[in-house]
Order: sequence, then structure tokens, then C-alpha cells
Amino acid sequence: MKHRRLGRTGLTVSEICMGTMTFGSMADEAESHRILDRAFDAGVDFLDVAEIYPVPPRAVWAGQSERIVGSWLAGRPRDSVFVATKVCGPGGGWFQSPVRGGKAALDRLIEAGKVRAVGCSNETTYGLTKSLWVADHAGTARYETIQNNFSLLNRRFEDELAEVCRREHVSCLPYSPIGAGVLSGKYQGGAFPGDSRFGRYQGGDPRTQTMTRRFVNESTLAATARFMDIAREAGLDPVTLAVAWTLSHDFVGSTIIGATRTDQLVASLAAADCTLPADVLTACNRVSREIRYPLG
Repeated sequence: MKHRRLGRTGLTVSEICMGTMTFGSMADEAESHRILDRAFDAGVDFLDVAEIYPVPPRAVWAGQSERIVGSWLAGRPRDSVFVATKVCGPGGGWFQSPVRGGKAALDRLIEAGKVRAVGCSNETTYGLTKSLWVADHAGTARYETIQNNFSLLNRRFEDELAEVCRREHVSCLPYSPIGAGVLSGKYQGGAFPGDSRFGRYQGGDPRTQTMTRRFVNESTLAATARFMDIAREAGLDPVTLAVAWTLSHDFVGSTIIGATRTDQLVASLAAADCTLPADVLTACNRVSREIRYPLG
């Protein structure tokens, strides 16, 4: 497992980060601990949680992912892993960016030694650039990372945000590198496995139904079919291809993978030992040019 530096900090983390947003909902505590054990044994020393996890947000689940990660950490040296967590304002049951005045509160946490560095999530190009400008002029902590959706099915980050990250030395932490599971091929042919995210979401509330239609549609399935062909020709699992593709970008600090079962980690973790050759990257680019922005 290789390590990469986060932003302008001196912190280096495993280039694969273990996401936990299913811990407490789709994965119970025992399975969540097994997932964390497997990732840790593979060299993963970076975990991603949030106060609002697991998803989809429900009052009865709030905080469960952090609690489960905490119970797992209790059996290990605290300095053996980095933990990234998130806070947000009222989101009507979903996510919403913090108020900008929160930067002063983040500074106090750093001064108290409770936080090593700060970052943002689901931010726009303007939002990231403006926040960096404010931090530079006010002398407050800069965002060192940005956690946005980035995958073969959603390359909008490359339009503008990638350039900001390169010039300002901010590390992207992609989430959903396998397109919320779509790039695994599990939804091909109209399939909606009952234990899958969108198998659960398609009959849920209007918000989850909208998310299902965004991720599982004619364009995403057509693109996935071609990426699966590319993976097969390269002798790779399509999940390994998808995760390795995100790691091929110079602005990426660590890619956040997820799992609801331990066996799902095999293909994702294999990306740590995979460097995609130029012809594979060219083939992926060709698909992206011909099927533009499958997620909209």
C-alpha cells in the first residue's frame, strides 16, 4: 500500500481510504469490524466517517458509523490510523455544506490539538477558491482536501476543480470511485439486487428514488458495459479498474472505497497494486468522450 501527502500538510495517508457510510445500516457492527480489520491488514490507515452516517440518514441511525469505528479503534493504538470525519448544518435529512463562519470553529479545534487538518466536501470551484482566499487573507486554516464525487461515470471534477487542486495544492479525496456500485456491473441488464444500495433505494423516499435514477440510467449502464469490456481485455476486475483509474490522477490524495461485506474489498484493494497502462487510460477516455457526463 503506497502513501500520499495530503495538501500542504506533512500528513501522509494510504492512497486507499476506507469509507464507513454503510456501517450501522447495511453492515452491522460485527461485519463492519471485519471490513475494518481486512482493510487495516492490507495497509489502509485512513478512515472516512461523518456525524450523519450511516446512509440513508435516519434518526435512529444517526452517529452509528462513528460509534462503530470508535469501538473498533478501542482495540488498536490510536496513532495507527487517521480518521476523517465531517460536520454539517441542518440538511433536511441529507447533506448540506457548513456555514462559512464555521472556519473559526475549525481553527479552535486545530489549536486545541483535536484536529490535524481541515477540508471540505461536495464543494464547488468557486466555493473552494473563495474559501482558500478567505483563509489566506484572514490567516485561518486552509482547506487541505476536498471530498467530491469522482469516477469514470462522473468526471466533472476535471472540468475546473482539478486545476484549483493542482495550483493550490489541495488533495482530492474521491468518493464513489465505482459509481455507487454501478461500475461493478451489478445493475446491468435491469438487475436491482435486493441487498444493493439502489435495490433498497428504488422503493424509498423521493430523494433516494431520484438518486437511483441518476446513477442507474441508460447512459451509465451503456458506459459501464464498455468499461467492463476494457477491464476484461486488461485482465482486471471492473472494480479494480475503476478504483485504479481515480488513483491515476495527480490531484488525488486518497480514494475512498466502501463495502457492506468483507468479500467486496478484494477487488477495490487490488487497485493499490495496479498501475493502468496508457492504452487502458486512452480507452477509458474514449468512452468518456462518446458518452458525456452519464450522471448528468
